[in-house]
Amino acid sequence: MLKRPFLFPLIVVLASAFLGGVAGGYLRSEKETPSVITKLTETMKTIEKNYMEEVPPETLIKSAITGMLKKLDPHCSYMTAKEYKALEERYRGDYEGIGITFDIIDGVLTVISTIEGGPSAKLGIRAGDQIIEVNGKSIVPTTTEEVYRLLRGPRGTTVTVTVRRPGLEKPLHFTIVRDRIPIYSVTYKFMLDDQTGYIRLNRFSQTTHSELEEALDMLEKEGMKRLIFDLRGNTGGYLIEAVQVADKFLSGGKKIVFTKGRTPESNEEFYSTDRDTHPMYPLIVLINHGSASASEIVAGALQDWDRGLIIGERSFGKGLVQSQFRFSDGSALFLTTAKYYTPSGRLIQRNYKNNEYYFLEGFGEVNPNPNEEKERKKEVYLTAGGRKVYGGGGITPDIVVKSDYFSNTVAKLRQRNLFFAYGSRYAARHKDLARDFSTFLKEFQVSDKVVADFKHFLKREKININEAEFNRDIRYVKLFLKSEIAANLFDETASYRVLITADNQLKEALKHFSEAEALLSLKKGKPKPYFPSPAVSLVQKRD
Repeated sequence: MLKRPFLFPLIVVLASAFLGGVAGGYLRSEKETPSVITKLTETMKTIEKNYMEEVPPETLIKSAITGMLKKLDPHCSYMTAKEYKALEERYRGDYEGIGITFDIIDGVLTVISTIEGGPSAKLGIRAGDQIIEVNGKSIVPTTTEEVYRLLRGPRGTTVTVTVRRPGLEKPLHFTIVRDRIPIYSVTYKFMLDDQTGYIRLNRFSQTTHSELEEALDMLEKEGMKRLIFDLRGNTGGYLIEAVQVADKFLSGGKKIVFTKGRTPESNEEFYSTDRDTHPMYPLIVLINHGSASASEIVAGALQDWDRGLIIGERSFGKGLVQSQFRFSDGSALFLTTAKYYTPSGRLIQRNYKNNEYYFLEGFGEVNPNPNEEKERKKEVYLTAGGRKVYGGGGITPDIVVKSDYFSNTVAKLRQRNLFFAYGSRYAARHKDLARDFSTFLKEFQVSDKVVADFKHFLKREKININEAEFNRDIRYVKLFLKSEIAANLFDETASYRVLITADNQLKEALKHFSEAEALLSLKKGKPKPYFPSPAVSLVQKRD
């Protein structure tokens, strides 16, 4: 059971450094440590004894560790055992529960979609359903934490839910047998036309390479001759999965990424093999400000080897390697131990010194420092085929296409799931539209009458809107209504396929397959620096 995905601060790329008793080892290795530890211990004892309110020791310890990490870089972090378990589950690739994605709308647990093949989908639970009781007890209003507590559980155990469904007068009752639920990395895979495949990858988990292999095989059997590989909003995951993903598009013996750190064991190089390489069809990779870490490793390698054309916006610029140091209580320290470089030697990490807007700038929420941008563009490198690419943090696309934005009015309607709420009611009244998705996609249009009805729905829900913004963004209003109607009539993939009909970056990408094909015929050497600036020269010395 997943919450509907939102963009959240970056997940670190994990390295396999599991060590116990970190603090003890540190005590024995540093001469000055005992006096520092004594001062820290005395401070904690003083707070425990004299502070006006009782403070749990765990809270003080976490605060102390967090304070130390703030003096390092933005990606060092500490997690409690509970937080670490949640992170591990996210990247393990499965969990045990009933198999729904959901949101809490006005205090009510509302099903956004069911996981294909999961226990809820098999019983006929569908998007728009509202779960109002669990095991005979009302859960209105509820919270995300309560939903997890009540609906997740060991495989084979049962839970009874009462569902309120739009269009039905009486509630429905289901007894669900919990099962192992996959968490997919490949969220969408389909043919855009008779030759163009599309794959969207949203994370790099333990199952990513096998999911991608399955998706590529499926599309190739359907006649795929060219591919759009969408890494937008993919904030990263496991390093080894990034290497295996890039390996599917590169012939053997090519450097994919390398790391450099202060200690010898932090220095590693990763190369492609011929084991899983797929045909060399034209490839376009979509990235944006939310593409980070493992996504940047893949995009950087494919760009440096001229294997794919990169389109979109400059990626986040997260190129620091975090190693895990586990404590005996299950908590963990994620400590930066090295930096990532693309095959040509470009440092992926963006400048983070003295920048309070580091995350906002990375996600494109604030404008970057113009002087820093000028310096970044001086860091010029050559790809294997002699094309210029840029360093200075993040991956700069070969073709820059800015994201399209809509007004705050429409954004708030989406955030509150009001398009979804109306779409579920509309779908319940127009089940005849569910006959064929291809026909729905091509022919169904949200009429002005439907928009007027939607506005009446908002008025009944006591939602105030900015009329000028609403009217200016009427094409988005109609798009999101059609998308949510499709979600309720068909499934989440149908909803997404409606959305991408207005995706300006995707539409622009489809115009550039001739350039992507031309990359395949370039005479290839090794990616290398090209007239590096002084800043780049320093990087090269570290190699």
